[in-house]
Amino acid sequence: MNRIKKIGDKSYSFTITLLTIAILMSACASKAESDELVATFDGNECKWEGPTELPVGEHSIIFINSTDKFVEFLVRKIIGEGIIYQDYLDFQPAPGEYFVPPGDWHMGMGKFQLERDEKRDAYIYTFSFDSSGEYFSRVYAKISSDEEGMLLCGPLTIVESSTE
Repeated sequence: MNRIKKIGDKSYSFTITLLTIAILMSACASKAESDELVATFDGNECKWEGPTELPVGEHSIIFINSTDKFVEFLVRKIIGEGIIYQDYLDFQPAPGEYFVPPGDWHMGMGKFQLERDEKRDAYIYTFSFDSSGEYFSRVYAKISSDEEGMLLCGPLTIVESSTE
């Protein structure tokens, strides 16, 4: 009888340990998914999900194009004197309407890595944010045979890492 109890105690302890590990792994997975940067383009708008503030460094953005249109997804740094993301929103004629803001308001990010995520039917863009500042993501598309424009996806603030 004692032998059965000991085996049962071990089995119970083992079950509790496995359950604890499963709960911790689930919490970590949920945290990782909620920290993902995801831009989804549906042809009418580009929706931005995830944090809007990140430390200087390398970050990946998952871009999902749910249309058959060829669009270019990029991140730009806002450099215009006194220009903020809201100025882009104000410059856009109407939500969901393509537009072209003044070129001296922003600059490109330079090099980035691109890989295909077949499981999500998406592309993963990895950018190196070397300096703090205000950035935005956008899609750029050919609207007609002689017209191009962009749609905003969302703002992103890059901050210097805090030293602890």
